[in-house]
Amino acid sequence: DISPEDVFEGLDAAGNRLAKPWGPKPQGSDAPPDITVRFQSKDTAKGEFSNLQQAVDYAVALGAKPNGPRVIDIGSGFFEGPVIIPPNAPPLVLRGAGADTSVIAAPIDAQMTGLEYATRFKATIARAGASTKAMFAQITARSHIGTHNTAVLRVMRNDVEISGLIIRNDYACDSVSAAPRGDEPDATGRFAR
Repeated sequence: DISPEDVFEGLDAAGNRLAKPWGPKPQGSDAPPDITVRFQSKDTAKGEFSNLQQAVDYAVALGAKPNGPRVIDIGSGFFEGPVIIPPNAPPLVLRGAGADTSVIAAPIDAQMTGLEYATRFKATIARAGASTKAMFAQITARSHIGTHNTAVLRVMRNDVEISGLIIRNDYACDSVSAAPRGDEPDATGRFAR
C-alpha cells in the first residue's frame, strides 16, 4: 500500500500538495559521453561545445551509433534555448549535471510574432543544421507563434531521454495585448503572469 505521504512532497504557496519529482534512471546514464556541453568548451573537433543546439546538430551530423544512443553531457550552468531536436536526429540521451545546476531556458511568449521570435533567437539558431533551421523558419513565418511553438526544448523524436536538468520558459509577460486586464507593468515593463 502507498500512503499519500509516499506520493506527495510538501505544499506550494497556496497550500496545494506537491508531487514528488519523477526521476527514473535513463538507459544511457552510465555510458560515456559522445558530446559535451560546457561554458568554456570550444573544441568542436573533440565534440565539445558551449551551445546545446550546436551539440544536438553535431549529433545529427554524426548519425546513429550501432550500440545505443548518442550521449550529450550538459555541464552545470545556464544554457540558452530554444533547442530543437529535429526528426532526423539519432537516438539521444541529454544528461545534465543535476536538476539544481543544469538549466536550459528561454523567454518565449505565445503571443510574440514570428519576426520577434526570429530576432530574439536568431543567434541561438544561427549556426544550426539545415533541419533545425527549417523548423525555425516554420515558426518565424507565423504572424504569432502560438502556444505550440513556445517550447524551450522541442523534441521531434520519441527516442530521446532527458535527465539531470531543468527546462524552463522564463517568459514574463511584456506584451500589453497579452497582459491581464487592468494590470500595471513592473519597473522592467513586464506584467504579472
